[in-house]
Order: sequence, then structure tokens, then C-alpha cells
Amino acid sequence: MGFHFVMNINGGTRKYENFDAGYRFKNVMTLCDGANSCKKSGIFAANLSRRFSKNFHLIKVSETDRVGAIRNITTTLNNEGIDYSSGGASTLVSLAVNEKDCEIVSVGDSYAQVYIRNNFQSWELFTEMPRDVDSKGNPWQLIGTDLFERVNYQIIDRKKDLLILMMSDGVGNYIDERDIIFELNSIGECINATIKLKTLLASVIRLSEERGSFDDKSACVALVEGKN
Repeated sequence: MGFHFVMNINGGTRKYENFDAGYRFKNVMTLCDGANSCKKSGIFAANLSRRFSKNFHLIKVSETDRVGAIRNITTTLNNEGIDYSSGGASTLVSLAVNEKDCEIVSVGDSYAQVYIRNNFQSWELFTEMPRDVDSKGNPWQLIGTDLFERVNYQIIDRKKDLLILMMSDGVGNYIDERDIIFELNSIGECINATIKLKTLLASVIRLSEERGSFDDKSACVALVEGKN
């Protein structure tokens, strides 16, 4: 289908709780950032990323109410977390790469940004997912808690090359659009893409650490070839 996935979970030299988790299942990649305030969040985030990825993949292409189907999955996992996790909560950002489009889902304060290769063959920010944060910058909803209310959803066509970057707040809070574009414009075509994407993730994690991040640092990236 013309795409490359790379993940760097709990990276950097300064470790915190190691509560972030990432999982790939076929055409779906999910990043979860377990809440540091809950001692079992690492276990919950790992389970959430795995189960959401597999269930997201199973949504039929013919399903017209995509948001409803995704919300049903997320609500089930949220309720199970409340009932059984006994001290775990997490954000979620997930990407599904389909034949003609990409779907992005988010809950909580993690980051998901979409960059597009323009007609001049350089990269620019196209869109980003909303972050569920209050006036103090704290997440107002998490999965695995009574605070969960909704899922954020976007669908983007594959007419041009796309790069989708997902980051926990331990990275995203310290990185801006200019940093990403600087790194992206050094990436060529998809040949050797995996090595280049690994370099990109290592760079943004290193930058976040140099700028003072002491939180768990994770990032996932997908390079998706356009279909003109």
C-alpha cells in the first residue's frame, strides 16, 4: 500500500516511568501515553495500544459510520479500564493507512500532526489533531477514567505524499513545527525511508530532552506515498 511505519517508545537517555506504549497491527499504528499519576498506567497503555490497533483494523471498509464504530471500540476499552485496571489511565493517538485515505483518532493531550509534500517537493504542516487540554495545559479526558467523553477523528486523502507524526507530550511539548519541517526537508523519496524515519524520531526525542523534558519520550511516524 506504499507506507512505512517507525516507532521510538520511551526513548532518550533520561528515563522516567516508561509508561508510554506503542503497537502496530498491519495498517494501524497506535501510541498511548500512560498517566504518570496512576501506578498501573504503563500496563494499561500497553494493553490499550494493542487492543485498539487490532480492533481499529477490523472495522469494515463498508462501514459508513466510522466515528461511531471507533467510539464503540474506545468506549468498551474505557469501561473495561475503569472496571479492571485499578489505577491506569492513558491518552491515545492512532493512525490507519487505507487504500485511498488515512484515518487519525485521538483522545487526550498527545500530539498528532500531518505534514504534506507540496508542489515544490518540500514539506509543510497540513493539519493536526486537537489536544484535549484545559486552560492549564492538563488533559481533561483520558481513557480508563470517568472523564472520557469523545474521540477526535480526521480522514485525509492520499493524493499527495503524507507524513504523520504522533508524539507523547514528553516530546510534543518541546518541539515545534519548524523543528519538524527542518528535519523533514532533509528526507528524500521513500527509498531507505525506514532509516531516515528512525533518524527523524531520534532527532526530535533528542531535541526534547535537550530542551528540558523529563517525561517519558515517545514518537511514531508514518510516511505514506501519495496516489495521484
